[in-house]
Amino acid sequence: MKTAGSKEVQYKIDHNYQFNTAKTAAENGVSIYVLISAALASEHSKIFYTRMKGELERDIKQLPFKYIHIIQPGMLVGERKENRPFEKIAVPALQFLNRIGIAKKQKPIHASIVAQAMINVSFKKENHVTTYSLLEVFEQAKS
Repeated sequence: MKTAGSKEVQYKIDHNYQFNTAKTAAENGVSIYVLISAALASEHSKIFYTRMKGELERDIKQLPFKYIHIIQPGMLVGERKENRPFEKIAVPALQFLNRIGIAKKQKPIHASIVAQAMINVSFKKENHVTTYSLLEVFEQAKS
């Protein structure tokens, strides 16, 4: 939000641009689509970010892809160019909570693991729409 400047701009970037890219892909015959969403995404969420991601998932599902894979990672970790002070506090806190068995649905995940899961699920042709929760993303990266 800080980088985007407002909710409207963030929605345009994180929803509209992604949706328009997916729509163009569908119109050009792409049959498999992999969407990176967010843990706890829901179009009914009271939290702006997770609601926006849920709305994107809903809208992507309406496109005529043969297979849609929705990956819902938790907080991404890895190299960043911009300074994110909240993440510097949140990531170690979440890692600690995970070590003691709390907040498993919010486990930080390295971007390279998400990328490997994206590649692996793109070969799956089982269900029209498959959503992978955070823990399933870790499993898919290994398969």
